[in-house]
Amino acid sequence: MSSVHLRHALDGLQRLRRRFGFDGNDLRRTADRRQWAVGLAATVSFAGIAPPLCADIISLTYRSGVKAEAAQAASHRLVDARVTRTETETTGQMRYSYAVLAWTTPDGETHWATTPAKKATAPGTIRRVWVDASGEMTLRPQSHSDTVTTAAFAGAAATLAAGALPLSAYLLVRRRCDHRRAQMWDAAWARLDRRQMN
Repeated sequence: MSSVHLRHALDGLQRLRRRFGFDGNDLRRTADRRQWAVGLAATVSFAGIAPPLCADIISLTYRSGVKAEAAQAASHRLVDARVTRTETETTGQMRYSYAVLAWTTPDGETHWATTPAKKATAPGTIRRVWVDASGEMTLRPQSHSDTVTTAAFAGAAATLAAGALPLSAYLLVRRRCDHRRAQMWDAAWARLDRRQMN
């Protein structure tokens, strides 16, 4: 790295250091230093809490999801359901079509369900549906991609939750410091006006 590039990099680090308050600037007011200290504490607490919390939540959610995958893969199955009849419901200007499905489980019991259908669906049509261990219609089994996606969203939610309290504390202190700075500016302008009048 050339000396010019090194000097630019060092200047950038110095600006960053001053931006985050790591300097001995005597012009900083008490409100400025208080806000800086709370901001630093909030950042450190978030950095200490968020990563382990996020990792724990992701791990817990992922393990739970893998168990659900195995359980649903063992209990869920596809069956042929026959459309016994279709129904139409009109709500305002909207028209909805439904199909009444029937299927028989290995124990000889007949199950029924009503699902949305296309207008062209006719009685006697065969539809493949997922059923659970009791023979009732259910959603498809949870896939591994579902598990990974759920774990990722849970980790993101945990990260946001971990940052909510430190951020709220910082914003509250910043609001009070802004109010204090505004009072100090008003007092300074008032003193200046009195000097000009004298």
